[in-house]
Amino acid sequence: ILTLIVGLLAVLWQAERAQTEAEKATQINTFLQEMLAAADQAKSGKDVTVAEILNQAVERVDKELQGQPEIQVSVMFTIGETYAALGLYKRAVQQLQKALELGRAVYGDQDPELAKVLGSLAYVSQRTGQYAVADSLSSVAVAMYRKTTSKPDKHLAGMLTDWGAMLHANGKNERALKLLREAVETYRSSGEPRDRDYAVVLSNLGPALKDAHQFAAAESVYSEARDIQKSILGAEHIDVSYTTNNLAFIFIERGQLDSAEAMFRQSVSIRRKALGEEHSEYGAALANLAGLLTMRGKLDEAEELSMESMDIFKKTVGSENVQLSSVQFILGRILLMRGAGASAEPLLREALRIRKGALPGGHPGITKVQLEFGKCLVGMKRFPEAERELDTAWSSIRATVVFPVPREP
Repeated sequence: ILTLIVGLLAVLWQAERAQTEAEKATQINTFLQEMLAAADQAKSGKDVTVAEILNQAVERVDKELQGQPEIQVSVMFTIGETYAALGLYKRAVQQLQKALELGRAVYGDQDPELAKVLGSLAYVSQRTGQYAVADSLSSVAVAMYRKTTSKPDKHLAGMLTDWGAMLHANGKNERALKLLREAVETYRSSGEPRDRDYAVVLSNLGPALKDAHQFAAAESVYSEARDIQKSILGAEHIDVSYTTNNLAFIFIERGQLDSAEAMFRQSVSIRRKALGEEHSEYGAALANLAGLLTMRGKLDEAEELSMESMDIFKKTVGSENVQLSSVQFILGRILLMRGAGASAEPLLREALRIRKGALPGGHPGITKVQLEFGKCLVGMKRFPEAERELDTAWSSIRATVVFPVPREP
């Protein structure tokens, strides 16, 4: 608990040091002490979750920091980011929007602190499948931060990273790769140490490199990132889980499935310990492992993990999220492989509906589901509908894949 609220405490401590009036400093000291007391499980007589501490802080910020709007903005921003880290995206949005509204009243329409809030709102929008909103917010945040700061720094690198990662998830890899390369160069030129934040920037470049078929470059940035993370944070830290997960996909591309499976299992184990079994990122790790196990024909375990992952996503990200569609797709494939087309059909249909609503037309994620759905419909002898889906998928493939022109004999 203390580790996860350290960001909030740091903001409050810095705010206290910045104050010139003894009364305000005393207020913040009191707020800090009571926050720490809330984390003391022995005093409360029961386990106190981070979410409960944040909920208490939300109720008290308006009252106890009244008349200190700059401090309120910082605290709301940090609470919002911490909610997002816990996968509590609705609560995160509420706090970030409050920080944005109050921040505009305090700073005006152009300020680096506002840009950070907008960047966080963009990240949460991406995590909840609102890619167009995330793209727009990221563009505004980056432009504002560039305009209101004197030189590139690690905060700008982080904004560029989140924007590039969102574009990659949305199938816009060319734009993503450009932004993510810029993020790495921005960080390197900032003079900041090669620390945890730098490792995050590196590890986000990896997926875009992989999708550009630059596998050696992707493995190189992942390996550098993981070495930094292990040396600074330890082998069981959540950041190591994310990078290990991404490295597993490189091994899949190379056909090294035993190594990939071992890495996915390591990622699941770390996330279970670090985040618990009700976090969306734990559900994502289960889904990745389930997908590989399906590929390897280990259907019993794959089905069990898929069901667990689907339950987690329904509770955490809702029923309209692309992450949920991914596990529906995996479970649909498993049922098709078992010959249960009638059971697979509603899952694949729903996965396709979600992706069509969340992703742009022709996105590879839509095409992949359409192909599997078409295959399912063929097996059920529903040929006209199958033909429509497969024709659409084939049109998308032809629009994105360059086929070699046969040579004249």
